[in-house]
Amino acid sequence: MKEQNSLKARVKKKFYVYDDEEVAARSVKSKHFITKVMFFAAVAWPRYDHTRKTFFDGKIGVWPFVEVVAAKQTSRNRPKGAPVTMPQNVNSDVYKSFVLDKVVPAIC
Repeated sequence: MKEQNSLKARVKKKFYVYDDEEVAARSVKSKHFITKVMFFAAVAWPRYDHTRKTFFDGKIGVWPFVEVVAAKQTSRNRPKGAPVTMPQNVNSDVYKSFVLDKVVPAIC
C-alpha cells in the first residue's frame, strides 16, 4: 500500500485532443490555488492463480482521499448547496476505513 500526493491540475501541461474535441479550460491565478489530493494505492506481487487458471498482475486499486460536500456559498461557477469534491484530511481513522471498506473488498 502506498500513499501519493498529486495535483488536480498543472500550470503548464500539453494536451493531445482530437479535431472535434475542445480543450478544457484549466486556468488558475497562482500555483497556490491548485488543489492537492492524496491517493491510496494497493498493489501485490504478480502471481499465477491456480484456481482461476489466470495470471494476476498485482494491481488492486487506486482511490483518492476526497469527500463530496455541499458548497457553502454561491460562486459564479456553481450555486449554493451544489456537490463539490474536496480533499479529505487523512488520519488513522480515515486510513483504517479505507483499508477495510475499499482494499479488503477489492482483494476478496
